[in-house]
This record gives sequence, structure tokens and C-alpha cells, in this order.
Amino acid sequence: MRTALLSTIERCEPDESGGEGDPRAWCTMGGRPIIEWQLDLARDLGCDRVICLADGPSPQLEHFRERVEAFGLDFQAIGGPRQLAGLVTADQDLVVIAGGVILDREAQRGVLNERRGVAVVPAEAGIAVGFERVDATHAWGGLLVARGRIAEGLAEMPPDSDTVSLLLRLALQAGTPLVNMPPEWLADGTLMLATNARQIELREAALLDRSTNDISWFGPFDASAQRLARRLAPGALVHGPNASSGSSLGLIAGAIALAYYSRTAEAFVALALAALMASLAIGLGGLRARLLGAVPSRNIVFLFKLLLDASAILIMVGPWGGGLPPAQVSLGFLIVGLWRLAERVGPSSIAPLWQDRTLFAAILAAASWLHALAPTLQALALMALAYCLVFAYRPGLTRA
Repeated sequence: MRTALLSTIERCEPDESGGEGDPRAWCTMGGRPIIEWQLDLARDLGCDRVICLADGPSPQLEHFRERVEAFGLDFQAIGGPRQLAGLVTADQDLVVIAGGVILDREAQRGVLNERRGVAVVPAEAGIAVGFERVDATHAWGGLLVARGRIAEGLAEMPPDSDTVSLLLRLALQAGTPLVNMPPEWLADGTLMLATNARQIELREAALLDRSTNDISWFGPFDASAQRLARRLAPGALVHGPNASSGSSLGLIAGAIALAYYSRTAEAFVALALAALMASLAIGLGGLRARLLGAVPSRNIVFLFKLLLDASAILIMVGPWGGGLPPAQVSLGFLIVGLWRLAERVGPSSIAPLWQDRTLFAAILAAASWLHALAPTLQALALMALAYCLVFAYRPGLTRA
């Protein structure tokens, strides 16, 4: 059993007016409070209870309680170290996350998931950004997992003591091992101590940038949509995915309507734009999920692929005549099937070429405009078939 200790007591640096800074826990990144990011981290570490240090009741704390309980975790709020001493037993693990600490969930999975330890960074770099010194060469990285028995040492402490700092010292005295985190995490935003609004903005930008670093230009239109999504983020992440999805669905309906009136070239142009808007919706949705610490939904991607593929076939072979002679309507089904098969057969580095629905629809639009849809489909089908055969037989050839 693991219990997480989170804190809402630490505050950001004073603002320009000289007033007291806001609590770090309630500062927002990606549209939600930092403490909710820490809740994600605690859940990843296997915690089934959350204890929150707070100065007193507040609307924010009550909302956070609801969030914790919605995940099926127990919640308790305390005001100081003595209360914690009676809540954690010796056979439990205590997970302590310092106030304002943000650590990338994917990066953390290799740090303390299955073991106890005090996460540390090089002293000079860590102290420069506000972390507490551990020894001559290390500073605390804002995360530790230790045996619950260390909380027993809090029973005799003054009620106004810094609970988190005391637990760090008690964990070190108990011999909890140090676990080094790469120093570059401080530079690239993987690990951050939010002490002011500017730091949070930089962390948000770094997180979004990392989400678009692996774009492949083999799929030029999908890559362009991903770049556009990054330019629009974070401002468009709230309504952008839904707006783009709605636009895509509207364009798909428009493409079918144009095909009904035998405007095949224009129908494929509309379908290409629909595919581009779908890519933008997927890109924005992925960035929003990244900021929220969630896994992007694969169902949306699958749904759009299915709709776009079905629409392409319908435009080519629909009952209104489509763009193919009656004797060649099977080409519509054949090309879509081979094109999708090519996604799975070849190297993953080339797969974006076949996954780019906008590119596919744009090629068909050009072919329709030139009144050469049937020969173009034949050429594309042969190209996709040759590609699939090359990579299907390649393992046998290389073994020989």
C-alpha cells in the first residue's frame, strides 16, 4: 500500500506589486492545477490514498478532493507534521512530492515505480532552480518513496514545521537510497519546480514541443497539420479539437453531396480538406491529452480513418456513377485496400506516406480533374502491390 503526500502550502515568488505569491499547487498548466499533475504522478506510482497539506479549507481544495475521490482514492487534508504521524503505518510506502514539482510521467516510469528512493539531481543545477540540497553533490528532485515508518519521527516536531522538508531528512537518515535523475531534465522541462508563472509557461512549451519532435515528412499533409496544431496550442486546445472534427465531418458530407451531382474532382478536393481537418483535430487532441497527462484516444483516429476510406470508395463507386466506368468499380475497393495494407507491411519510417489520407485524396482529385481516374488508380494499385510484395518477401531473401 502506498500513500501520497502532496502540499498546497508552498507559494510562488511574490508578484510585481509586492503581494504574496499564489500557492504553487493551484497555479495552472495546460488548463489545470499543478497538483492535479502531481495526482497523475501519484497514481502512476501506485498510491491508493492521498494526504494533502493545506493551510485550511478552500474551494480549490474541495474540488481537488472530488478529483481524487473520482479516481477511487481516499483523501485526507492535514495542517502539519503531527497529524501525518498518526495516519501512516510502518508497513506502508510513503510517496512525497514537493509543492510545485512537475515531473514528466513517461520519464518517471524509469525512476521510482518499483522501488524506494530519494530522487536527486546535481547540486549546483538543482539549487539554482530552487530545489533543496541533500549533500555536497546532490539536490533533491522533489520526489521520494520511503517506508512509512519515517513518519513516526514527526510526532514530536513543532506543529508549524516544514513537513515535506522534515520527511526528506528522515528518509535520508533512514538510509533511503539516492536515485539520480539526468541533469538535462532540468534544462528540457522534464523536471521543473514551479516558482513563478514564467517557468510554467516554459514548461508548457517544452512539453508541447516534445510532442511534435517525431513528425515524419513522408506524410507531408499530416506533418503540416501537426505543425499547425503546435502553432495553435495551447490557446486552441480547449475548443480546437471539436471545431476541427466538426469541420472534417461537414466536409465529408459535402464531398458525398458533390459526388452525388457527379462533381467528382470537387468531391475529392472536399475529401482532401476533410482529411486535413481530421489530422488537425487528431493533432490538437493529442497535444491536449499530453498536457492533461492522458493517453490520446485511438478510437477517434480509427473513426476518422474509417470515414475517410469509406467516403473515398463511395465517391468512386457510388450509385450515381462516381468517377469510374461500371466495369472498373472494383478498382475503388482494391486501391483503398492495398493502400491501407501498405501501411502495415513496410518500414515504420515510410508508413506515414501511406497513412496520409489528405495526400491520397489530393492525388485522386488531380486524376479526376485530368479525366484520368481509372488509369491513375491502376498505377497506384500496382505501385502499392509492388511495395507490399517487396517487403513481404524481403525477410526470406535476407535470410538466404
